[in-house]
Amino acid sequence: MGKSTLVTVRQLVWHHPWGTPPVSNGELLFLTALLVLVYVRLITVHLGTDLEPTEIAVGLRGGVELELQDGRRILIGSQAPARLAKQIWACRLGPSS
Repeated sequence: MGKSTLVTVRQLVWHHPWGTPPVSNGELLFLTALLVLVYVRLITVHLGTDLEPTEIAVGLRGGVELELQDGRRILIGSQAPARLAKQIWACRLGPSS
């Protein structure tokens, strides 16, 4: 994000065009805004893991690796991977354990 902001300020404030041929101010502002939005979205992403007896729903990042019956592997993220693994085993064993 830093370099794109510097390029934008350099062109808009100090009137030093960027690129050959130079990028228009509108295009440069759009690209900078897009980069800022992507950056903000990436730093605000949170991991979501919902664990039910018959399913696991996961959103983003790594932590616990599951091996499925067909041999495929799935990586599930958690800030507390040991606790997640324990909960998975408890669900796998069923309510009687």
